[in-house]
Amino acid sequence: MKAFRLGLLLLLAVPLFGGDRYIVEFHDGPALAQARGGIARDRVRREFSRVFNGVAIELRDGESIENIKALPNVARVTPDTIVSAFGDVATIATRKPSGHAGGSGVVVAVIDTGIDYTHPALGNGFGAGKKVAGGYDFVNDDADPMDDNRHGTHVAGIIAAKSAIITGLAPDVSLLAYKVLGANGKGLTSNIIAGIERAIADGAEVINLSLGGPGNPDDPLARAVESAVAHGIVVCVAAGNEGMFHAIGSPAGAASAITVGASSGNAIAEFSTRGPATQSGAIKPDLIAPGTGIISTIPGGGTMALNGTSMATPYVAALAALLRETHPDWTPARVKSALVATATPIANEEVMTQGTGLADRTRAFASPLGVSLTQLNFGLDGAVAGAWQQTRRFTIRNDGATPQTLHATATGASNAIAVSIVPTELTLAPGESRDVDVAINVDNDALGAPLTGSLAFSGLLTIANEQQSVRLPWAFLRAARATITTEGSYPQAMWRRLQDGYESSIPIHPNGFEVLLKPGRYDFAVIGDRSGDVRVFVVEDRLVDGDVKLAFTAADAPHEIRFDATMPVATGEGTLYSVRARLLFPDASGSVVLPQIAGRSIHASSFSSAYGILATEGYVDGAAAAMVVAQHPAVQGLSSSITLHLGTHDYKPQQVEVVFGPDATKRDLV
Repeated sequence: MKAFRLGLLLLLAVPLFGGDRYIVEFHDGPALAQARGGIARDRVRREFSRVFNGVAIELRDGESIENIKALPNVARVTPDTIVSAFGDVATIATRKPSGHAGGSGVVVAVIDTGIDYTHPALGNGFGAGKKVAGGYDFVNDDADPMDDNRHGTHVAGIIAAKSAIITGLAPDVSLLAYKVLGANGKGLTSNIIAGIERAIADGAEVINLSLGGPGNPDDPLARAVESAVAHGIVVCVAAGNEGMFHAIGSPAGAASAITVGASSGNAIAEFSTRGPATQSGAIKPDLIAPGTGIISTIPGGGTMALNGTSMATPYVAALAALLRETHPDWTPARVKSALVATATPIANEEVMTQGTGLADRTRAFASPLGVSLTQLNFGLDGAVAGAWQQTRRFTIRNDGATPQTLHATATGASNAIAVSIVPTELTLAPGESRDVDVAINVDNDALGAPLTGSLAFSGLLTIANEQQSVRLPWAFLRAARATITTEGSYPQAMWRRLQDGYESSIPIHPNGFEVLLKPGRYDFAVIGDRSGDVRVFVVEDRLVDGDVKLAFTAADAPHEIRFDATMPVATGEGTLYSVRARLLFPDASGSVVLPQIAGRSIHASSFSSAYGILATEGYVDGAAAAMVVAQHPAVQGLSSSITLHLGTHDYKPQQVEVVFGPDATKRDLV
């Protein structure tokens, strides 16, 4: 994931899921009704059977998810994360989707905030025989997927609008509207998975997902996308609007999806999220499309210009629908190949920002060449020194009616990177396929550090003749990878090279991180929280090269820092006690606030005197309108459990300024 400075972490590393809502996945084998045995029926919000065997549940206050995890049929449990739309109001309306007839008979599912099906450009109606032929509202659980936001209507218009005022790219397709995001543009992962399941059942041939959130290629939403592709559906997903490297979330990281970034004119849009994908290191986005100043339909019958990868994604989804109309026998992989391998690269941009480049409708329809892969991901070069070699194989096929003699070349080679292609020349008869091997040989001693924040070295492989060409981006990551997991949800993690300052990350999945780092020696500090049971884990002077895994459990925090205080005020109605603490970093380089402590102790691993815990206890006596606080001396170093004592004389009055109304007199409470 993208590294954030510590202060930003404190704002962002908050739970991103809907309270006590979880997605429970069962082992293969037992039928759903049998597998969910042990889960009360009134806890089940959604049931899934097409994308995986599982349910979405909501627990009552005080119920523990640990009891669900312990059930014999449960394979894994994931918080039901919040997902957002990826669009915003444009400041300049500079581009309008151009009109092309086509897409007749193709069904496109828009899984979003719903669609205003009363819009004149979207058929002015809902149901069989109308442009918006069906759908469902998973937010309100009814059969009316009316848009109360505008995002989904805008997306739908880019694909399929048809009027004298505005025309989409595939105006003759039929739409299915699945409302999974609310009026605020946010929604639960489980509702999106339910929308994907319904789209499969309703016969969608293309799905548009202009939404996303935190996650990774193996989370429930990404795997639901993979399942939809396995069912024969082309799935187009927005890359996101973070504008940073290492920020591809879910479902954008799904390998089989067509992940779409945004262009602005002939450049990358500043907000378009960059790769690589977490865990896999894959090149994402796969390609880019126009995403700034896009005019399309909005609820109420009008139009508006919006910016976002949300606007770029339906551009590609519409092209996919046109290809499905032209080639109804093509698989989702062949459609993806036609779109991605024929895109036009933007000069001076690496593949982790643009994939193969800007979607090119003309070349996508004209090229007879198909490839079995749309990228060459050589993986992680985590070695500190020495040689590193990798080889990948793909298949190229001539689907045209005439022979094709082709030549293969590659960019990105240097004195430290050798790229070899076998064969470099090949002739394909109509219908013939050939394997091509591409190898890289890297001299790490001569390589140096990557020049951009992607931590990647990359280039483009081109196979072409004077009439035809296809391109595959290639890349490898020059980094070490630390995978950090803890018990509990959404921990905090900080790390530093011994000569550098601290940085931090947002989890890529509910209980962990993937951190790409420059090889070297590091300290790690990880903070976990399970219902107020705060645990602090510190690992010092750890060599990080290649793949390093740090998995923390309660046993790794055996020491207890206990707080044994005598309250200076009588307990009773209106009295509030709290303990707040910070983890102090070496050489006064900073600190991080620990989560609110529910009890009177912190559990921690051993750590040297370079680290410390600074705790403060406080009481608010509501009846006396008084606050008193006491700060313990810092605990510098820890090797066993300790108890910190406070007496009533240790507390100091704390002045609190309270303002009653904008013009009221201020009162000081002591």
